[in-house]
Order: sequence, then C-alpha cells, then structure tokens
Amino acid sequence: MNESDALSRKAVFLGPGEGRSYPMGRIAAVFKADESESESRYSISEWWLEPKPSWYLVAIEDKMIPPPAQRFMAERAGSTVVEVAGSHAIYVSQPDAVAKLIKTAAEGVTEKAGS
Repeated sequence: MNESDALSRKAVFLGPGEGRSYPMGRIAAVFKADESESESRYSISEWWLEPKPSWYLVAIEDKMIPPPAQRFMAERAGSTVVEVAGSHAIYVSQPDAVAKLIKTAAEGVTEKAGS
C-alpha cells in the first residue's frame, strides 16, 4: 500500500463485544483485522495483560521518586500500598519493612490461588 492509500483509509472502532478475542494465558487480544471485516479500513487492535495482584512500598522520604508519584504509580497499577519512612534505598534503610511486605504479598497470592 502506498502512502496516499494509507492516509485515505479510515479507522475501524470496535464496540463492546465486537471483534475476536484471543486469550493467551496472561496476555489477551481483541482485534478486527480481516479485509472483509474492516472494509479496507485500518483495524484497531487492543492488547492487555490480565490483572494480577501487586504490592507497592512507598518510601515517604524518597528524594529520587517523590512519594506522590509513587502513590500515583501504585494506584494506577491497582497495588496494595504500604508506606514506610525511609529513603530511595528503602531495602537498605528498612529491610524489615521490605521483608514484611514481601511476606504479606506472598501470603496474599497464595490465598488467592487457593480460593
């Protein structure tokens, strides 16, 4: 396809439940790509990872990554958040807090897997 053909094509937008879904373990995809389905228009693909439980330890005295940025990233990831006083190298300044969070996370994943 030449550039002018590409520029003249319109996007295909999929509504909820449209297209084909391909679950592939942790990765899933939905797309509508065949010429007959997309009527010679660009197709839109969507890829995502299935949500997994996660935990985030906010180092509230971190000068490298500000705590509000850490909280934002943790919230965006849907993480369970624990906050501890300490610097960017929290695993050095607060090793017990890090170990406790790892243990809590491991127990949480084990509980969910058993249910």
